[in-house]
Amino acid sequence: MKKIYSFLSVMVLSLFAISANAQRTVIINVDDPERVDIRVNYTSVEGIVAGDNAVEIPQYGSFYAYAKTGAVLESVRCTTTGTNYHIDNMVQAYVYVDPSVEGDLKYEVKSNTLEALRTATMTVNVDDASQVSAVLSTTNERVSLVNGENTVKFIPGVESPIMIAHSTYGKVLYQVSVDDVIQEAQGQQYRLNVVDGSKVDIKANFPAGLAYRVQFRYVNEGTEDAVSAVTVDGAPIEAEKYNDPDFTVPAGKQVSITFNMQDYQINSFKVNSVNTSTYGSYQFIPTAETLLEIDATKFAEFNSTLNIDHAENVTVYKGYSYNNNVISVKDGDNILTMMSNSNMIAIKANSGCKIESITDNLGSSFSSDYNGCYNIYLSEGQVVTVTTSAIVRNDVVTINVDADPTDQNVISYFSFARADRSAITLNEGDNEVKFSSVDNPFGLSWYDSRGYTTAYLNGVKIKPYYEGGNSYELNFTNGDVLDVFIITEFTPFNVTFTNNDESVAANTTVSVDGKGAAINYWANGLTVLNGTTLSIAPAGETPIYVMNGEKVLTPAEDGTYKVTVTEDTALTLSSTSLTGIEEVTANNAADKNAVYNLQGVKVANRADALRNLPAGVYVVGGKKVMK
Repeated sequence: MKKIYSFLSVMVLSLFAISANAQRTVIINVDDPERVDIRVNYTSVEGIVAGDNAVEIPQYGSFYAYAKTGAVLESVRCTTTGTNYHIDNMVQAYVYVDPSVEGDLKYEVKSNTLEALRTATMTVNVDDASQVSAVLSTTNERVSLVNGENTVKFIPGVESPIMIAHSTYGKVLYQVSVDDVIQEAQGQQYRLNVVDGSKVDIKANFPAGLAYRVQFRYVNEGTEDAVSAVTVDGAPIEAEKYNDPDFTVPAGKQVSITFNMQDYQINSFKVNSVNTSTYGSYQFIPTAETLLEIDATKFAEFNSTLNIDHAENVTVYKGYSYNNNVISVKDGDNILTMMSNSNMIAIKANSGCKIESITDNLGSSFSSDYNGCYNIYLSEGQVVTVTTSAIVRNDVVTINVDADPTDQNVISYFSFARADRSAITLNEGDNEVKFSSVDNPFGLSWYDSRGYTTAYLNGVKIKPYYEGGNSYELNFTNGDVLDVFIITEFTPFNVTFTNNDESVAANTTVSVDGKGAAINYWANGLTVLNGTTLSIAPAGETPIYVMNGEKVLTPAEDGTYKVTVTEDTALTLSSTSLTGIEEVTANNAADKNAVYNLQGVKVANRADALRNLPAGVYVVGGKKVMK
């Protein structure tokens, strides 16, 4: 044991040694620590002095050089390798310490003050400084302006051009000039190249009463509807007004144009002869007379026919159903006028109805999507015929829920729906749900943060759609019973299957006696409620043999074995005869008259004793009984 402790001690010390060796010392020469800050892992290095500084850098690490307030970095370089590092906005530089460079690494950081470098001066006159934003290049320093004359210092050739814009995004300034020369904006911003002694005049406010003509010109006659709406500072303008050649907009007001993209293809859009992108809308503030040229083509129209036998059985949508753009239809032929760019309809059966078939005169085939909708792209002359029927729901499934599934204090989320996604509300207690085969598969899902909720179909725990999930697909048959346990805690029983040869599994069907369809996932084992009777039968004419534990079971005349589960059960299946301790008849495996609770505990010897028991769910003769 002492040797083990000694070994561990050596390993720990080795790790510390490796960690220590991972550090690397570099020399950083700083010209003035009052102007420069060195940071490693975003933390300032204390004790930086003028001259050489030994700084510890982690392996594969780096450091930053920052200029302090009022200072700038002029250069950052590695004197060992001659590498010069990029300086962002003259205030910071990132330095990666290359581990592949052997020997000493030395760096040099040179700095200066803005006051020493700003040797040039410009004069800026502003009528309303509250509406003006001014930013110097390179340093990106915002200039503080006041109404009237401002003296602004800058670094010549470095902090020019100066960017001038309106302080509110989307608005524009009336006029900007440099040395009495009016400048043109680039978008909504002015880039002014200034030198020492430059004079900048900024007029933010537009003169009162100033307005500019805005003219809409349509390249193709009769395409005025390509513009669906125009507003000026949010106020709608009638089409007759904005299409008037003398339409004007007050200076400084924003014009918003919305294009009719549903009915028109916008081939091109020009503003004062300059091609401009629209993406369905365009906003601008006129600063001069403006010509808007719109080259639009209306999408082609065509007619298709939709024939429906019973229109009340379906809903027809223009486009996808989730847009809820419903088309009114009637029995028989419906002439649908469609656009070449918007030629899709969606057809969905109404609740209680189903679509038997959809055909057309072109020989097309149609299928529904995950939501039960048929999405059909129409063409000129196409005739689509829809045959429907009302769903006759004569089958019944009984769904027992032991708590209110809508109470979020008990369960966070619970959903139960037919195949067409029409939801069914379940209440606490027994719920009789009528259904038809077209309603299969039903969808059941829940979210329960406690992890309590379970469900059993005819006494067999249902298998989720995805392993580990809480979403299920259920195919019911008439008379099925689904038990959903939200709050009841009990111990079910496990049934395992061992196949003595490969052929027996393919030749075997397992189901719940007298209920439901065959269980297709039985081979991996089942979890069942106490008293559930399983029916095990040959799938063909070849007999099968079953052993429960070490007891060989005797089949009925039709070769079927019945096993009533009252404990964890291990079944062995074989295509050849089995030899066990004793041979018993499966029907005698449980006391038919005894009463059990859901925990598998016998609570009474006779069924008529139920009247003396507390309210709840019991098992009598292999079937659940609600008292």
